[in-house]
Amino acid sequence: MKPEIDPLISETIDEFSEILFSFGYKKSPARIIIFLHAAFEASYEEMCRGTGMSPCQVARGFQILKGRNLIQIRKGRKKVHGKRPNLYSLTGPIEDIIQAIDAKKKEELQMKIGRLQMLCYLLMSG
Repeated sequence: MKPEIDPLISETIDEFSEILFSFGYKKSPARIIIFLHAAFEASYEEMCRGTGMSPCQVARGFQILKGRNLIQIRKGRKKVHGKRPNLYSLTGPIEDIIQAIDAKKKEELQMKIGRLQMLCYLLMSG
């Protein structure tokens, strides 16, 4: 049974994840990014409930985000079932992620424009 999620938050998460998806991010990491931005810090279970994703999807998202150094992990203070849970948060502000995407896309665009100019030159000289 899926948990209830506020429709406005759900729409925002969906739209944000679609935009990040268009920039090459998978949907589960994108949903985790926007959720952690809104929640600041969350446990694994809170992430599953808050994003509406299955534990497997959250685990895959974590792996991708850890590989890109976008999330950090710390131990919580409260003990749950005898141990302290891991708490996850973004390593920096979401604006940094957006700026990194912007810089990458500008670089890709400049490379494509350079290639077009080179091809145009080759057509004119040939």
